[in-house]
Amino acid sequence: MAGVVSGPNVQSFGTLDFLSGKVETVRRGTSSVFRVKISHGIINTISWGILMPVGAIVARHFKAADPAWFHVHRACQMLGYFGGVAGFATGLWLGHKSSGVEYKGHRCIGITLFALATLQVLVALGLRPNKTDKKRVFWNWFHYLVGYGTIILGIVNILKGFDMLQPGKWWKFSYLITIGVLGCVAAVLEARAWILVLIRKTDQAAEQNKDDTSVV
Repeated sequence: MAGVVSGPNVQSFGTLDFLSGKVETVRRGTSSVFRVKISHGIINTISWGILMPVGAIVARHFKAADPAWFHVHRACQMLGYFGGVAGFATGLWLGHKSSGVEYKGHRCIGITLFALATLQVLVALGLRPNKTDKKRVFWNWFHYLVGYGTIILGIVNILKGFDMLQPGKWWKFSYLITIGVLGCVAAVLEARAWILVLIRKTDQAAEQNKDDTSVV
């Protein structure tokens, strides 16, 4: 009996899926790696997949609340970036510990994502022109393109990570709901912004016609 509960017999345990009848064996020696994978997924989901989009929505639609919008935007982006650094570091560690197991797509997107985000931070902190500078328009376009590109890549890589890790349908479903809600909020705010622009242009045109009539 002692041999049954000692030695190699306790180095692994299994989980049984009663619906499929599939038994999955999990080695205790790799439990630390599994915990890091879970941490890696959670950190990246919160940083790239939630904080970054929230920061972009704030910057796009709440500039009337100046300068509060900028502080909230910067806080979201910096927290997201530092979380991304931690996620990138754990990803490198997992790659080192999982020799022979390659997820080239996930890894390449992760490296690209980290490089773009780092470039964005460096440009934002050190190369941002004044608002009155004529070069500011080019900086704005760069900031927008890299920023939104980073958000899109982050969401794509998070979904790829869910497919790789397979933590359970509930986790992926919850994230899809979260990002869907953020997308709906952004769409509503964008529609509101365009409606206000059209109303403003209509009022300006009416005022111009009124002035022209009074002159005649």
